[in-house]
Amino acid sequence: MKWRKNQHEPSPAVAESHPACASNNEEDFGSDKISLNEFKDEEELQSENNNQQGMLATRETQQIFRLRILVFSFLFLSMVLVSVLTYYYTSTNEHTDFEVAFQDNAGKVLQALGASLDKAIAGVDAFVISILSYARETNQTWPFVTVPDFEARSTKFLALTKAPLFSLFPLVTPETRLEWEQYTQQHGRDWATKSMDYLKRNNLFQDVYRARNITQPQYLDFIHDYSAWEGDNPQGLPYTNPGPFLPMWQTAPLIPTTPVYNWDLATVVDNESVLKCLEAHKVSLSKAYHIAYPDDTSLDLENQAWADFFSSYITTGENPMEPLSDFYYPIIEDAVDWRDVRGDPNYDPSQHKVVGIFSQSVYWRDMIKNLLPDGTSGILAVFESPCNPVFTYEINGQSVKYLGVGDFHDSRYNNMEKSSTLQNLNDFYVGEITYSYVPLEQDTCPWKVRIFPSAKFEAHYKSYNPITFTVVAAVIFIFTTTVLVFYDRWVERRQHIVMESAARSDKIVSSLFPSNVRDRLYNEEQKERNNTNRQRAFLSNQDANNKTPDIEDVKSPPIADLFPAATVLFADLAGFTSWSSTRDPVQVFTLLETLYGAFDKAAKRSGVFKVETIGDCYVAACGVPEPRRNHAVVMARFAAECRACMNTLTRELELTMGPDTGELRLRCGMHSGAVTAGVLRGDKSRFQLFGDTVNTAARMESTGVSNRIQVSQKTADLLRDAGKGEWLTARSDIVEAKGKGKLQTYWLEPGAGYAVSHSRTTGTEDQTAQVINGEHPLNNNAGGGGAENGALAIGNITDATTPTAVTSAESVKTERLVNWNSKLLEDLIRKLVAHRQAISNEKILADESGKQKVQNQQDTASVAGDISDLCTNNASPPSSTKGTIRDEVASTISLPAFQKMTGVVDRETVELPTEISDQLRIFVASIAALYRDNPFHNFEHASHVTMKANKLLHRIVNINHTQLSQHEMYIHSFGIAMDPLAQLAIVFSALIHDVDHRGVPNFCLVKEEPAMAEHYCNKSIAEQNSVEIAWNMFIEPAYAELRSCLFSSKQEMKRFRQLVVNAVIATDIFDPELIAMRNKRWESAFSQLAERDDPDFLNRKATIVLEHVIQASDVCHTMQHWSIYQKWNRCLFIEMYSAYLSGRAGDKDPSADWFEGELRFFDNYVIPLAKKLKECQVFGASSHELLDCAYDNRMEWENRGREIVETLKESMDHAKVQV
Repeated sequence: MKWRKNQHEPSPAVAESHPACASNNEEDFGSDKISLNEFKDEEELQSENNNQQGMLATRETQQIFRLRILVFSFLFLSMVLVSVLTYYYTSTNEHTDFEVAFQDNAGKVLQALGASLDKAIAGVDAFVISILSYARETNQTWPFVTVPDFEARSTKFLALTKAPLFSLFPLVTPETRLEWEQYTQQHGRDWATKSMDYLKRNNLFQDVYRARNITQPQYLDFIHDYSAWEGDNPQGLPYTNPGPFLPMWQTAPLIPTTPVYNWDLATVVDNESVLKCLEAHKVSLSKAYHIAYPDDTSLDLENQAWADFFSSYITTGENPMEPLSDFYYPIIEDAVDWRDVRGDPNYDPSQHKVVGIFSQSVYWRDMIKNLLPDGTSGILAVFESPCNPVFTYEINGQSVKYLGVGDFHDSRYNNMEKSSTLQNLNDFYVGEITYSYVPLEQDTCPWKVRIFPSAKFEAHYKSYNPITFTVVAAVIFIFTTTVLVFYDRWVERRQHIVMESAARSDKIVSSLFPSNVRDRLYNEEQKERNNTNRQRAFLSNQDANNKTPDIEDVKSPPIADLFPAATVLFADLAGFTSWSSTRDPVQVFTLLETLYGAFDKAAKRSGVFKVETIGDCYVAACGVPEPRRNHAVVMARFAAECRACMNTLTRELELTMGPDTGELRLRCGMHSGAVTAGVLRGDKSRFQLFGDTVNTAARMESTGVSNRIQVSQKTADLLRDAGKGEWLTARSDIVEAKGKGKLQTYWLEPGAGYAVSHSRTTGTEDQTAQVINGEHPLNNNAGGGGAENGALAIGNITDATTPTAVTSAESVKTERLVNWNSKLLEDLIRKLVAHRQAISNEKILADESGKQKVQNQQDTASVAGDISDLCTNNASPPSSTKGTIRDEVASTISLPAFQKMTGVVDRETVELPTEISDQLRIFVASIAALYRDNPFHNFEHASHVTMKANKLLHRIVNINHTQLSQHEMYIHSFGIAMDPLAQLAIVFSALIHDVDHRGVPNFCLVKEEPAMAEHYCNKSIAEQNSVEIAWNMFIEPAYAELRSCLFSSKQEMKRFRQLVVNAVIATDIFDPELIAMRNKRWESAFSQLAERDDPDFLNRKATIVLEHVIQASDVCHTMQHWSIYQKWNRCLFIEMYSAYLSGRAGDKDPSADWFEGELRFFDNYVIPLAKKLKECQVFGASSHELLDCAYDNRMEWENRGREIVETLKESMDHAKVQV
């Protein structure tokens, strides 16, 4: 069957095979005929599609010749590609080393720069303190302070701070100006002469003196600005600056190419840094000087002049025309009285007096010299400040190179930038901070240093590997040869692939947009863009940087229209949420794909436009995007067709999807009115609808009823106007819709044309129906059966139908459950046979139909004889153990040892003989007939348990460990994943675990069935009875072929029996002895003290895990969706309360303790069981899902349980009164 062979894809044949899903153009809906004008002919749609494909094929054929020409180019590019890929793999590590080395060296640069800055300011700090201390000790008042031996003192600090020049600028007020000028005339020549003598005595700067022919200093004994010395008669220039003044006083080293003192620092051009220093009492850093300005000749000449001036202060060979800045340090008169670490936040400049400024000129290159070891080169340091242009240095080991004005780093390295402001450099300086006085201000000229690598630096980490390229050349040669050999074949295959790809692309676009909207998109796209890549960019409306454009970036207006007359349908799958919570994701999507695929085909036939699917809700519209006069009528027929198709398909899918699938129904809502529709451009754009009509249609659906179509008043009016009033029935109650108030709505039934029944009955299904209705077609076989002997007699059951009196509707439901269980067991048997073939290397032979048939190598007759010895019709179990079935429970069941499989046989290729499938189906039907008509312990619940057990086993087998070897998978799953017989036994146990259940617990059976209780020693009575009845039926001669297929030896049948006994007895969760035994076994297997060297360690774990599978499955409703828990909890309550009302369950009213009992059941059994499943670590995500649902259900029951119990009790009491 298609559903068995491929459960991952919906089968179109399923939808197309049903009349409800394939209406003709002239189908009769009641008395109404659908005209050919109302529905577009499907052949016409196919013709249009073929024309489009033909055009694509023509264009593709034209490309063949060019493709042949490009083959040689492709070969060349392939060679280049292989080389590039090889180079990429070899250079990845080199690039990583390059990045790490740069980050390390960049950190060193910033750290060293921070250290240089710290030392420079710290030196000035110490020097200024010494000057202030000297002035205080000698009772000198500012500005009338002259430091003796200034040149000698400064020489030490110049070497420490790497500065070429120190200068002292006392603060002179207008009132003290005359006195100051007299003071300089008296003392200036003295200190200048002594400084020159010191330099001469120590042979310092004497070459500069000789080169510039300096014999004695020049003096100006009055305050003047910086440009005064350039005049022809500087002594005669008037100086009209109102003050205060900052005349230069003592300087070192003294090279008197100009007058040595009384230059007014306050008149310096761009003196913001000077003023900031005075105002804020902070160290201020000036802009950079000596920068070439090609666009400003006068400024460039001025910088050249200053460079010439500073050339006297630097070492011979160094370039004076490089960036240099001045540090201005405020001299605070009372600084010797206090010490402030990095400035005090409460410091008030108005409370302290600045008596002068100490200036230190520093070349930027000197601050980054001697930072890196030799051999490390190519690190770029980019300095930038808003006060002057950016300039760049290249650091090469101990030396630096000035690259000039501008940012010279390569933009390829932008992402590797490492930067810091001067204020934050201490973050990189790992040494102890020595500078502890006046802070550095960054408001006037904030400086930032950015570190980048360069190609030179990266070149140190590049290498070549000749051997690698030799291997690559060989690979390229082999590859080229292969391409040439298969050239023609490749071209043909490529053409086919391109055609399919183009058709798929066109199909995708057509599915997203209606044909007229699609054509408008194509036309606009062709005008604005020249290739199909830009077409996709238009649909996503994103720029090259993957950013959503602003409104002004949209060149064309949106594609949007108003459709004044349209009908919108919302169709929701009622019950889907709870149904999907018990299914695997593959099953969920298989169902949705199948249903939605059928709806899509019906929409195409009807001319209805599918808008979208929102979860499990299908949204469609008629009259959009092509207006239609009869949109309401068309949509009504479409909704009815979808509903009929849904009902048919869900019953068909129940065979593979499991119980309750056939109970899923469609809940539809329709409304008519104006709709705004268009393409909402952006990410994942598509054709969408907006407006109140859409909202109202959604309300019609949400307030509707399962399996019915609810329409609004407006839609009903349109249908009446179209002469379809007989389709409508007014809803008896008024609907209260959110946001709409009270509405009168109508039920829609478009005639009897959609009431399609689809039933196919095979001979085996006829036999199944006979079993369900009380006839056993195999009981006429020679030898009789278990109905006359054994467990059936113990249970006082006269025939297979005595426990249950089924109605016709129940028979149909039971038949569907029988079909599903048979299908499930048949699939597991195929898996078992395939595994057995792979292990024993069985031969696979092809029959005439092309299918595969199993030919056993062993003697089938001998095996059948061995198994028949175990199938005698006495009550003794096929075990050496004497006593009850419960005595057969084993603490450890041995699973097969690991055996590596070199080949895997696909179970889908295994075809079981017809007699095996027939016997299996009849056996399942017989088991179903043995279930009594209990509200809870019935065949439907057994099927629910079976489905959950299979799902948990499926998680063990298919757990997401794709990298595990076969042996690792064997160890991880404790051998369960590679033992299909154990998996089959657990599912078999789930199916039979409640056979002949009497609807009361075991303690009641002791009184109600004393003979049965005595037979089973008053322990696990219902569980033992179920095993014995089912097993005696299983070993009947009628199922001999089935047993021969399942078991290849006596040992396999014994192990199967052992697994079944352990599993079914494990469902007795209230027996204290069994509880203690299970807890002890759990501790011996999963506790930290478990003996892992025990040879049965894995088998013990496997046994416990399998028992937990059946236990969790038996109470799985407590660990599933709330609605499922409510359903089965209600059934169990009804069963227990009915037993109480009938006097079978004693005098204790179960409703009195039902609320608290459920909480105890969650706390003491369900949640601990879910935690153990998680602790086993073999169930993957299922263990988390079960535990979460258990917690959620417990919380919900704690909140609502009392009300639910009260409601259930009232309904039961009311039913009793009516009876």
